[in-house]
Amino acid sequence: MSWHRTSKPSAHAYTTSPTPPGTDALRRIGPLLLTAQNLTATALRHLTALDDSAYTSLAGSPAGLELMASVVYTSSLAGTDLANALSANPYEGAPLSDHPTDDASSRTARHAEAVPRMAGHLGDAAHQLDLSASGCRYVAHDSTENLTSVQHRKTASAQQATGPALTLTQYNALKALVDGGRLYKSSRPLPGPRPRNLEQRPPSSP
Repeated sequence: MSWHRTSKPSAHAYTTSPTPPGTDALRRIGPLLLTAQNLTATALRHLTALDDSAYTSLAGSPAGLELMASVVYTSSLAGTDLANALSANPYEGAPLSDHPTDDASSRTARHAEAVPRMAGHLGDAAHQLDLSASGCRYVAHDSTENLTSVQHRKTASAQQATGPALTLTQYNALKALVDGGRLYKSSRPLPGPRPRNLEQRPPSSP
């Protein structure tokens, strides 16, 4: 299983460099919300992949799965906090015919009331995203380290079971034994008595 790094939406960047409420805030917070939702989807895919992998055979793997599930949870909370910030954002537009038009002082008052509420939601989102990032790092390190250790143990066990490789001389000797015990073939006849002729010769004339 391969782990792809997902960029963390920086809600903290909004709180440190405020954007005026209204359309500017919507354009800045909206992409953060989409990125947070993508992070949740990615975390869920990784949780499912780990649950279906050899990772579950490792000692202590339930704790890793629970941590990955917490990343799904915290990233989802971050998305909710960002959505709450958008909900608290004051929007501008033409009022209904029976409603008075906002003057400058009314808009300023509504913005002044919305800013701390939005900042609170964004601060909560930043905290949840920090927790998500920490969880991702821990799970990635733990799963990679454990699976690598298991692979090394399997490789060492296989090498012990198969033993050292045969040399060419050893291979030729074993092959010769299988072929009948002769280590080499020769075109010269073997020394020793000549074999008797199995055909009966006619007796010679006296």
